[in-house]
Amino acid sequence: MNYPVRIICVVSELSDAGSPLIQAIREYARDSGVIFQTRLYDSLKYSDDRNNITRLPAFHAYIKKAYTKTFFPNTRPIQHINESIEMYLKYKEAKAKRKEFISRVYKRFTNWITASGKPPFQAAVLDWL
Repeated sequence: MNYPVRIICVVSELSDAGSPLIQAIREYARDSGVIFQTRLYDSLKYSDDRNNITRLPAFHAYIKKAYTKTFFPNTRPIQHINESIEMYLKYKEAKAKRKEFISRVYKRFTNWITASGKPPFQAAVLDWL
């Protein structure tokens, strides 16, 4: 399954992206259904680089277009990728619950309006008076 989770590998030179560690992280991300991209460090163009990177290489994690965290190769990168996927799945589950709740409220409201036997606004005004 593919997720809208994106891992950006930020390096000082593109040749750094060929290191065995970064290759292993890239393979794990792609096997997990996560988008993996590599780019050069640019603190002028990217505020996430400027504000969050203390050393290179570094990895930014995004869910959809929202920045979630920065991590480094020596800080459990596989776990960070898994946490990003879990964060997305929890978000998706919460969104489904909200949608279900709103649907139930709407259905109850329409049933209440229908049961009154009067046009909605007339029934609401008469109940209020």
